[in-house]
Amino acid sequence: MGSQAALRGCFSDAGENAFKESGAFKAGASEMLLCFPILLYFLHSVIAPQGLLQHQTDSFGKLGRVMGVVQRGKEGVRLELELARAIQEHGEAFALAYPDTEVKPKNHYIHHVPLQLARDGLIIDAFVGERKHQSIKALASDVQNTTRFEQSVIKRAVAQQMAVLMDPMCFRYGLLRAKPYPELAASQGAHCAFVSTRMKWCGTTISAGDLLVLDGVVCSVEACVSVDEKLAVVSKRYAFMGKAFWNEKGGPGDL
Repeated sequence: MGSQAALRGCFSDAGENAFKESGAFKAGASEMLLCFPILLYFLHSVIAPQGLLQHQTDSFGKLGRVMGVVQRGKEGVRLELELARAIQEHGEAFALAYPDTEVKPKNHYIHHVPLQLARDGLIIDAFVGERKHQSIKALASDVQNTTRFEQSVIKRAVAQQMAVLMDPMCFRYGLLRAKPYPELAASQGAHCAFVSTRMKWCGTTISAGDLLVLDGVVCSVEACVSVDEKLAVVSKRYAFMGKAFWNEKGGPGDL
């Protein structure tokens, strides 16, 4: 179901050498999803019959159940209670298998996904937690005195945010890394036209693949264009629009 080249790369000589050096199997998110059924099959068919890693195998299998429920949730299936139970069961199995392992923020963040599914009717991919915490981690890494660690990090984060807001270009409008599009200019009778996958609008970055509510319709952004300095997005109706719903109190869901 995925790229054969990517799968071979996960189990290449370089990957094996990296495992021997660090003692951990390293892979990106998409690679791990690709490898998961193979690793689970190996655990059940080779390791489990020997009576080894029983708790770890159970935790890994329950993680797979969470991923399966999440996939259905992305398709608009309303199963927030099932997802909450799956997350809870994996958390308990993980704690039993790895009692000395520290809990990461992602272990906490996943508990908010069932609430988001209940609110919006489908699981939204555009979670920004991964991007949001990178700037905070970068600021925290330079703080050596932990007596007032939280205060130091918060002050730096606020100062950085204030600096961004004071930048005259913060709320600019325009394409990012645009390329000339003479064919579009000619078809529109315009002097110039440009195309890009990203643009700035009211201080917000809009990228291809984002979802926007345009005239009450949820649309997926295909590209961003500028024709004689007038900005627009090329979009198409979101495939799962029929499975989304409107919040009665707040209007459209946060799509």
